[in-house]
Amino acid sequence: ELDFSSFLEPQVVTIELPAPAKTPHTVFRWWQPQQGKHSAQWALDNVLIGMNDSSRSGFYDTFDTAAPLRHNWYRVSGGELVEDCHTHTTVLNFNSEALDKRPRVAESWDFEVSGSSFLQFDLSMGCSKAASPAHGVHLEFSTDCGRHWTLVTPECVPPAIGCSGYTQRSVFSAPQFLQWRRVTIYLPSAAISPRTGFRWIQPHFA
Repeated sequence: ELDFSSFLEPQVVTIELPAPAKTPHTVFRWWQPQQGKHSAQWALDNVLIGMNDSSRSGFYDTFDTAAPLRHNWYRVSGGELVEDCHTHTTVLNFNSEALDKRPRVAESWDFEVSGSSFLQFDLSMGCSKAASPAHGVHLEFSTDCGRHWTLVTPECVPPAIGCSGYTQRSVFSAPQFLQWRRVTIYLPSAAISPRTGFRWIQPHFA
């Protein structure tokens, strides 16, 4: 049962299905037994019923196929496949209108991450136009099905405890990415798990 007072803000709900529900002919329903003038309004989004087996073979997407984004990505909000202004190849571009207050986000499916795993991607911001450095893109990971997210690389500035050198956090801003640049990141030990998801999110862009 989902209590109204616990969901005053949107949040991710993940439920491990019990053994009796794991059949070839299982159906699910969300229902509100009591309705009336003072009943709570509610909404669903991004419903996923499926296996939680993560991929062990890695992931590579060039965005140059006709396959829908949902085949390779768990969720994309505010983005679409378009021709890039520099390379004229197909890219995943985020250019939603400022009136759309939802964060721009690309969220992967879960993957098995080991100590030798790394993450590599190409990034361009602003299409050579002036853009605010305050509108950064955060690269984050989650090991609990998206309930909590953590920066892949936290900022580390000596003489803080445990910092032998300066490490920039995994938040990318426009001044450094007006042209295409490749980013390679070795994943932290906290990201090692059988089911690790990643997301690129721009919380503010207006």
